[in-house]
Amino acid sequence: RNMSVAIPYGIIGGLLTIFIGTFFLKLTPHTSSLISPDFSATASIVTGSIIPVSFAVAFNIIGQWLITAPAEEAGYRIVAPFAALSAFGSEFVAFGIATLLWVFTHVPTYVNQNAPIGMYFILVFLALVTIFLIKITGTIMSAIVAHATYNTVVIMMAAPADGITIFVILTIFITLLYIW
Repeated sequence: RNMSVAIPYGIIGGLLTIFIGTFFLKLTPHTSSLISPDFSATASIVTGSIIPVSFAVAFNIIGQWLITAPAEEAGYRIVAPFAALSAFGSEFVAFGIATLLWVFTHVPTYVNQNAPIGMYFILVFLALVTIFLIKITGTIMSAIVAHATYNTVVIMMAAPADGITIFVILTIFITLLYIW
């Protein structure tokens, strides 16, 4: 339902979060640029350097689109708010609780990366963008696309882009165009 607006709105929402996020981070004294988790190093360690980093980055990006973003959005934008709405009766409180829960699940990653406090504001902003997208499009797909777009850009900023990574990005983009 509403796929004609869900995909482009989702892409715009994800990119908007990146742009707004850089301004959040410029306000923090810790850094003047976007700090993101270094997924390439983690992938290299996990694979024991058997798989080239470019493959690990490519698989990470695919995983963001097929597993991470859909699972987090379903849990934190549908299940958690519904449970909180049942308990508290207020949509505002329900989405507030779900947003805080989502931010808290990301705290260990950012603490390990010594990320500035601005990264937590970015998470709250991304949560607000995805909630807004669900409200205006009526579908979770827009939130999934926004979340996965944001994560893909962050991964691309943290890891070297090569032919394999670009191929994966183009494949995802072409698939989205086909669905749209």
